[in-house]
Amino acid sequence: MPFDGFFTTLGLAQAVFALVMWVGAFPTRGWISGTTVLGIITQDLEVGLFKTSKSGVIVDTKEYFKSQYDSIEATIITLSLGGMFLLTAIGLLCWYFYTPAARKLGLAYVMCAMMAGVFLMAGVVIFETSFDDVNYIVGYSWYLALFSGLLSWSSFVTFITGVKRGERDPHGTPVRGGNQRKGDRTPLLP
Repeated sequence: MPFDGFFTTLGLAQAVFALVMWVGAFPTRGWISGTTVLGIITQDLEVGLFKTSKSGVIVDTKEYFKSQYDSIEATIITLSLGGMFLLTAIGLLCWYFYTPAARKLGLAYVMCAMMAGVFLMAGVVIFETSFDDVNYIVGYSWYLALFSGLLSWSSFVTFITGVKRGERDPHGTPVRGGNQRKGDRTPLLP
């Protein structure tokens, strides 16, 4: 798909980079990391969506939290991860369906993303302050997903800016030259 204009090209580059970061964050084990102290034994822990590394031993995340903690800790972690992916997914959906979203559901998407962020931060704060013997922090995978969500929203806004400046018509067709007067939107010929 040819792009004609600075903002549409920048929006596409941001969306691609956001998708790469999201794919990079998905399989890694750096969502939550830290140490647990059990008596005199200290264990390093790195939590991923599917696998968890406990002092170098890789185990299934669901089974680890089922055997080690009660349901509230696992719920907080799930809420945090789910909230971050909800933020990313909403940004990507806005990018994909930008015409109807911009006209009908723009504010609803913004409110859902804000609520996902509020739940995410609340889950991390509760988890970090609930235990004396657990020293957990959010890891690099969480930050990758966070920046992925921010970039996906930014790409959506950048692309809409390009449409408003005349680089594309509202249906996604490139226009010749970009930044033209509103009445002069000649479609770009192949």
